Amino acid sequence: GKYLGLRKTDSTTPASFDRKSQILNAAIIFTMFKVILDTDTNNELDDQHAIAYMLFQPAVFHVLGITVNATHVGDGIKGHMAEALRVVELCGYKDKVPVVAGADCTDLFKNSHEKMLPAVDFIIDQVRQSEEKVYVVAIGKLTNVALALNRAPDIIGPKLKVVWLGSNWPSEAHRRGEYNLRNDWSSAVEVLAKVESHGLELQMLTVYPAPDNKQAVTGTCAVTLDVAEVQQKVAGLGPQLSQPIEGRNDSGQFSCFGDYSVSLFRNRKYKGQPVVTCPLHDVCALAVMKDPTWSQVSVIPTPMLVAVENSKMMEWDAEAQYPGGTKNTITVCHSFNAEAIVGDMISAMQACTAKSSKV
Repeated sequence: GKYLGLRKTDSTTPASFDRKSQILNAAIIFTMFKVILDTDTNNELDDQHAIAYMLFQPAVFHVLGITVNATHVGDGIKGHMAEALRVVELCGYKDKVPVVAGADCTDLFKNSHEKMLPAVDFIIDQVRQSEEKVYVVAIGKLTNVALALNRAPDIIGPKLKVVWLGSNWPSEAHRRGEYNLRNDWSSAVEVLAKVESHGLELQMLTVYPAPDNKQAVTGTCAVTLDVAEVQQKVAGLGPQLSQPIEGRNDSGQFSCFGDYSVSLFRNRKYKGQPVVTCPLHDVCALAVMKDPTWSQVSVIPTPMLVAVENSKMMEWDAEAQYPGGTKNTITVCHSFNAEAIVGDMISAMQACTAKSSKV
């Protein structure tokens, strides 16, 4: 639904962003976003926090469902489904939000056209049935989304927007491809092609752009939270379950998402070593929907991914043209307001805790 109101500027918002927020929010119509979140939940820890951020704000996000895909870390689709269901339960939404299995690790757009994946059908059905715009927020590889668009191009139009946390635009070379992107290059190629052929509305968030990129953009990698701050501000937050449930990887039992969040941060490792500070990439995809001033946006002609010679990776080619000439555009979010996004996530968890009782 829609309602009139003023959006409160977060107290942590830097002055440069605060002025933009005041102008944008002077007289704004709030919109509840109808969302399908497409996630590879059992990977690091940002997917889990994106799910919590979304579920803890029912006045902002009308969650149609969560579709799951498996990237090459996380014990396949079984492991990713288990983690998604675990987080949904810890947020107090067990059996209240559909969680639907989709593409497994080896399921790529180019080899899965004939597979009947429930997540793909779910996306198609929800968009077709909706009278309002549906935001498919993809925070993993794009396989489920690409298969849905290919199978049912009729869903492309005013009732659909795809928001994708993926790519290291404007270049992939320095990291040999962003994680979500390199888990299925072919699905990204298909989604971009649908922008040109069918006018798909696509918003992309850049993750780890090269530090010396000519556009001087920064990515979601700059939106971080450290273990000490999580322990201080997040522990104990969220609805309290009447019966605790098991965390992943024998990490213990948990009765609320806040305590599970602390565990995820404490157990996060990179190359076998504990990590003190972790990025919250996936939270950004939802945060910039809620408040577009929390990132800068570039509108660019639909970019093309081209194969790199003698390599399995692909690269953005700003000069390449689609058949008939590139005629459409996408939006790219970058240079994020880390303080505002992290502060809003914690505020959402605190507000939900204040309203909740045992579930």
